[in-house]
Amino acid sequence: MSAPLLEVRSIAARLGRVPVLSDVSLSVPARAVVALLGRNGVGKTTTLRTVMGTVAATDGRIGFAGQDITRLAAYRRPALGIGYVPQGRGIFPLLTVRENMRLGLRGAPDPTVEEGLLSRFPRLRERLAQKAGTMSGGEQQMLAIARALMTQPKLLILDEPTEGIMPRLVAEIRRFIAEIAASGIAVLLVEQNLKAALAIADHVVVMERGRTAFAGPPGTLRADADLVHRLLGVGIPT
Repeated sequence: MSAPLLEVRSIAARLGRVPVLSDVSLSVPARAVVALLGRNGVGKTTTLRTVMGTVAATDGRIGFAGQDITRLAAYRRPALGIGYVPQGRGIFPLLTVRENMRLGLRGAPDPTVEEGLLSRFPRLRERLAQKAGTMSGGEQQMLAIARALMTQPKLLILDEPTEGIMPRLVAEIRRFIAEIAASGIAVLLVEQNLKAALAIADHVVVMERGRTAFAGPPGTLRADADLVHRLLGVGIPT
């Protein structure tokens, strides 16, 4: 892979007094999709929150675009070019689709960017004046992704983007993620759907008990059934 846009080196973190991360390392190059996998409770979401600065790293280093952001305030990180779609989507249900899309912008929306996103997500164009809370889970996820992309990030972080989504929309969201990476935006993806993750990832990182247990191409993981079962507790998807 090319030089990393995001480089996380041996970070540790706590939630209150409870250690959650002890030694997590990963790299995300530009234009690549990196999937962060692991069983429930191993620290995947905490890793993302540490990258975003809402959880403080107690050890290690986080670099982004050549800058050390380990101690940078959370509110300053998005301005560097990091978009974040949290688990649960984080939309504002009483605001319209258009209002949600424009949240977080520092000024007026770029009409070219907004029009491009509405072309990519035609369901959102049809519902611009609709309250976001009345949409389906899949449509809300599209909205959350579009809102993050309105800021024109260099890196898009997605936490469980297919969670609770109807099966027929999982493939559509997976296609959107591949298109995002192809457009030049790096993607760091936490995903429980192993089949979906392996289908779109250029690189895979698997966590176990708060630390990195595997990092490599998806083909290497797919070829080792024992490793997949030990780290993820599932069989290799067909």
